[in-house]
Amino acid sequence: MVHIAGAETARAMWEQLRTVKEQRGQHGILALCRHFYRMQAKKEDNISSHITQLRQIQEQLHLMGKVVSDEDFRLILATSLPESWDSFLSSYFGAVGGNVGAEGADNVRPQLTSQELIAIILDENRRRHERGERGQSSDQAMVAKGKKHPFGEYKKCSICGKPGHLGNECRHRDKVKCMNCGKFGHKATDCWAKGGSKAGQGPPMKRQKMERAYEAREVESKEDEAKIAYDNDSDTVSLGSDGKIASFYEWFADSRTTLHITNCREVFVTYQALKDHAITGIGLQPTQALGRGTVDVESEVGDRKVKFRLHGVLYAPTAPNSLLSIMRLDDAGGRVLMGNSRTILIDKNKHTLAIGKKNGRLYSLKLRPIVPQPA
Repeated sequence: MVHIAGAETARAMWEQLRTVKEQRGQHGILALCRHFYRMQAKKEDNISSHITQLRQIQEQLHLMGKVVSDEDFRLILATSLPESWDSFLSSYFGAVGGNVGAEGADNVRPQLTSQELIAIILDENRRRHERGERGQSSDQAMVAKGKKHPFGEYKKCSICGKPGHLGNECRHRDKVKCMNCGKFGHKATDCWAKGGSKAGQGPPMKRQKMERAYEAREVESKEDEAKIAYDNDSDTVSLGSDGKIASFYEWFADSRTTLHITNCREVFVTYQALKDHAITGIGLQPTQALGRGTVDVESEVGDRKVKFRLHGVLYAPTAPNSLLSIMRLDDAGGRVLMGNSRTILIDKNKHTLAIGKKNGRLYSLKLRPIVPQPA
């Protein structure tokens, strides 16, 4: 009541309150900006957590009306890393960042987006951890061969439950599990075992080629326990189908993913913030999911543009790539056709949603997120 003392009308009360509150709001933005620009990671800090904190502050500033551009965030992130990262980052900024080629302005190279830079940093951080030399740049270090562990040191596989290998080495990683016989590679409706819809009708199952992938899951949410995998056979998890950095339009379809995931906040049509929501398996440290919502995307099928909506999408800013869950499509009555290094996503009405091509152990989809316009 002290802020409206002396006011005789409702309008006067409102003006006095607005004067006080707006001043406090500006002070809050100033204090948060000061903290944002002064954040500095130490050599021993968790880089993934550091990036997540930067993204959280950026989003908080956006809610307070202070927009931090993608270019500004990219520079803040680069300057907030330890000095041991300087030579590594300089090579990327020099090679990609807006240089004009010999033929003039038409040869301007595209600038890295903040999300592409995050993918590069996380991948380099993973390499440094694997070498055991976190402060040494990748172009100065020799790659050491990993030591083989005795059979008894392995825990049971988190996918098939058998000992002798880990989940990232399981040959069943990309396969559907039958609810009738418990085996991988088919559903109960196609099962040849007793109790299946096609009991005794099929030939012996052939042994599939071993697949390698990380298993990821949400560790804090009981209602949405998810397993999210990404390809780890190539030198960098952030590579797209053409060997370049995965772009804003590139998603990866994966049969082990039970929830969609994206690293772009601005594409959400509906959004609900999450707190303490971790996803493990994407990199060496847990990745924080900051929110969940719906995302509209557009694909090209022949000469047609097809728009559809993804529900239950997690926002994880430090995720290397955006992932589309084949299981979610199956749960919604759709299906997926695979063969000849291609995949076709079909909805319950038998309409083709998207066509992708094989990229390592995953399928690359060109999906253009439809960014909602501000009201």
